[in-house]
Amino acid sequence: LLGLIIMGFGLWIVYDQQSFINTVVIDGNVELTIPAYALVGIGSITCLVSLFGCLGASKEVRCLLAVYFICLVGLLVAQVAIGTVVYINKEKINNKLNGVAFNIIKSYWNLSTEDPLHTWRLWDSIQQKFNCCGLNGTEDWKDNVYICDQATYPDITYPCSCFNNSSSVQKDHNNTQFCISSPTFAIAEQGCEMHIKDWLQANMSVILAVCVAIAVFEVNGFILWICTHECTHVHSLAVATHTQL
Repeated sequence: LLGLIIMGFGLWIVYDQQSFINTVVIDGNVELTIPAYALVGIGSITCLVSLFGCLGASKEVRCLLAVYFICLVGLLVAQVAIGTVVYINKEKINNKLNGVAFNIIKSYWNLSTEDPLHTWRLWDSIQQKFNCCGLNGTEDWKDNVYICDQATYPDITYPCSCFNNSSSVQKDHNNTQFCISSPTFAIAEQGCEMHIKDWLQANMSVILAVCVAIAVFEVNGFILWICTHECTHVHSLAVATHTQL
């Protein structure tokens, strides 16, 4: 059951279309999803290891119990390695996420690119949810391909999701995803970088917490293995003694 929960959690992180991690994969930074894929692998192996443990305990097969113990040790080492890698590289991961965000801003609603629509909608939802605009602020949008091409008003056009009340803002006639700035409608001046950092920290904390929880269960598994191994050994001696008699 624990293995299925771990595997399901990893699959949810990787394949959730509303998750920023899915956008990271699309942008080519597959290495950022390694912890999530590792959770899927650990969950699958945990299910298999549990099967060995159950068979070994029920059938009193010491060979299967030995395999169970070796696999538990391997899983524990893998989890410690994953947690260490995530913790050491958290700043590098954050920088890569910033790079992904800049790429989204640059290509935002530029239909000549092959970026999927849900990537841009996800960025819209981030800006609307946290009332922010751009990564570091509104200045980031001057690098957007569409805004750069607008010779008429390159400095007053922003995504409608940047406005506090996007439903009432005058939309750009050439691209309805952009709205025209005016003194009447306020734009969120704060960038989204801190919110993305908070999102990253929250996901890392969850992954580390899952690894710790699994480690606790595995320590219990070690104790169970020792008890089962000793009981099996004693039972084998008893059977051998009885046979000789």
